[in-house]
Amino acid sequence: MTPTSLAASVLSLCSPVEERYFGAAAAHGARTLHLYPDDPRQPPQPFGYDELLVRARGAAASLDLGVGQTFLVLATSEVGAISSILGGMLSGALPVPCAPPVGLGGLEGWGERLLEIAASQEATQVVGPRSLLELLPSDRGLTTLAFEDLELSGPALADRDPVLSHIQLTSGSTASPKGVEISHANLEANLFHIGWGSEVRAEDVVVSWLPLFHDMGLVGCLLYSLYWNLDLALLPPAAFLSRPQRWLELIDRHRGTLSPAPAFAYPYLARRLRNLDLSRFDLSSWRVAYCGAEPIHAAAVRRFTQVLAPARLDPGALLPCYGLAEATLAVTFNPVGRGLKSVAASLQSLAEGRVEPPQSEEDSTELVLLGPPLPEVEVEIRGDSGATLSLGEIGRIWLRGPTVTPGYRGAPQVSACDGERFPWLDTGDLGAWVQGELVAVGRAKDVIIVHGKNHSPVEFERAAAEVSGVRAGSVVAFAIPNSVNGTEGAVLACEVNEAESDWARGAIACLVRDRVAARTGVRPELVFLLEPGAVPKTTSGKVQRSRTRELCFPSLPREGATS
Repeated sequence: MTPTSLAASVLSLCSPVEERYFGAAAAHGARTLHLYPDDPRQPPQPFGYDELLVRARGAAASLDLGVGQTFLVLATSEVGAISSILGGMLSGALPVPCAPPVGLGGLEGWGERLLEIAASQEATQVVGPRSLLELLPSDRGLTTLAFEDLELSGPALADRDPVLSHIQLTSGSTASPKGVEISHANLEANLFHIGWGSEVRAEDVVVSWLPLFHDMGLVGCLLYSLYWNLDLALLPPAAFLSRPQRWLELIDRHRGTLSPAPAFAYPYLARRLRNLDLSRFDLSSWRVAYCGAEPIHAAAVRRFTQVLAPARLDPGALLPCYGLAEATLAVTFNPVGRGLKSVAASLQSLAEGRVEPPQSEEDSTELVLLGPPLPEVEVEIRGDSGATLSLGEIGRIWLRGPTVTPGYRGAPQVSACDGERFPWLDTGDLGAWVQGELVAVGRAKDVIIVHGKNHSPVEFERAAAEVSGVRAGSVVAFAIPNSVNGTEGAVLACEVNEAESDWARGAIACLVRDRVAARTGVRPELVFLLEPGAVPKTTSGKVQRSRTRELCFPSLPREGATS
């Protein structure tokens, strides 16, 4: 039996939803998931997509949940997690991919957080590795199912065609995570759009280390590879963070062509590998390096391409993009092959709500162009009154289209409907149109207002990170009320290296104040120096500014709270 006929036989009597994600495998022969373990000495496990479908049907039978019932999945990078997520999607039960604890240090409070998520998403069952399930309280009304106990096969789900696919938890960078309802129609539209924007080819190979509880890892890698029937090499996130060259090894070994990462990962890898001989890697096959999920620091990402030049990485492979869970994943894309493109902007004009050329080097910052919207997606920049703004004016990013969520779990209406087919969604992000493309300048909730001018915390954080001794990626800027002059004051919280002496820490605090004042024109009122690991972050690595504010000022009212 040929691979094509084997895949087709597996898909016989398949449901419409199975056809969406495995139809290409049936038509052209199933491709392969190469699942890598944490231990680099161990070989990967190969799973054909026809076998994944069989396992997904087995997981659906093991779950035995009805259409619309939610369940939590501890989204580790193993076949049990993948089978559980796919099994729920195909059967109509709604998987909620959740982060497992990170090492022994991540166990504190993890079980309680998981129970809070279960309550908010109305889930009564959690599926995961037996070793982790045994750490959960047994008296809290949450049943468990171990990956090890999943059925390895099950019947075809020919009569299933559910509306919703899964629940995607938001990152929680500005609030507690919310459950975004993603429909199969949302998924199908965005997976097609991503392929269109990537100029997808039949011979493409996806390489990823992204977690499956993150929309970029689940939608942009796993489901994208299934939908387009592309080989996928999947590495656990911890394996990348501990030994980042493994990402490059997989791209080299599999001749990877498509590989995404959050913006922080590119300078992180460049820092970790700058003293290594990278000429042993051949990254010439890597044609699209998606870069998104957070504000992009142009200079830091540019250093990545410089450091990787000996590995024959094409700088044009970088593809900055904008997206969010409420839009399934992707909203705007750079043109393929162009690479990172930025514009110089005046810090003074940004504070006044406009993007204009700088008047001096001290007044200058870089904004990365994030491309135009993907097909069928409309994006508008609106002011506080709701009116559409002109080119270069900064406002809230609104969007609509077939990829936008029908709602949050428990709160279906998320956007204002004007009678059209798709409602408009207020993303909560701030941006502007520059040269016909989107630029993003931060979250509306994070804006720091000093003397009537708006300041993005990102500019404060980048300036502070330039000071020697401050840990890059672990700096947070936020505002506190200034009762003396009735405005807000800027505060910086910075992780510093453990080896710094008390004298050096005092000097670092002074240097942070001076550097931020020189770059932004605003002198921070306070600078907190924290131990490594003290800055709260989301499961995807974003700093949590509101939680950091609560950590530094526990007596202040929470942001958004009423008195």
